[in-house]
This record gives sequence, C-alpha cells and structure tokens, in this order.
Amino acid sequence: MRRAGALRSICRGGGLGLSAATVKGMAVRNYIAIAEPSADGTWWISFPGFPGVTSAADGPEQIAPQARDALASAIEAGAVLPPAIEDGVIPLSADF
Repeated sequence: MRRAGALRSICRGGGLGLSAATVKGMAVRNYIAIAEPSADGTWWISFPGFPGVTSAADGPEQIAPQARDALASAIEAGAVLPPAIEDGVIPLSADF
C-alpha cells in the first residue's frame, strides 16, 4: 500500500504515466524535497527521507518534474518508502 501511495503522488504530477484507472483509489503520499540553487543556475534536489536520491534541474520550473522523476526511479528500483508527511513524521537523513 505504501508503494502504491507514493506512485499515485508521483503520477498526479505526470511522473510515471500510469492510467487514471490504475491510479484511482491509491492513497496520496507526500515527501519532502529540498532544492538548492548553485552559482551556475542549476538547482540541486535531495530528499531527506530517501538518502542517496538526488537530482538536478536547469531552472525553478523544472524542480518538481525532476523531483518526481528521481522518486519514481528510486521506487521502481525498490527503494524502501519512509514515513510520509501524512504520517505526522518528518524523516531526516544523516546528510540533512
């Protein structure tokens, strides 16, 4: 159930391309992403609840799509899903 919920959250933003019928009924799960600008204009994206999952965006408008893609890839690769914001827990990694 937790994996399906995370997939729905990603799908709602256009991440995995699943059909509406597949997504219907899945619980939405939200995770914290941190986007930090660099001197060259690139934005670096990390996830406190998913150590080692990172991405980059060319501009602010690309942060959300890049974050969704990074989480989708991690989930498809079998990442263990941490508690979500809806659980009332804000997970922090050692890198945060």
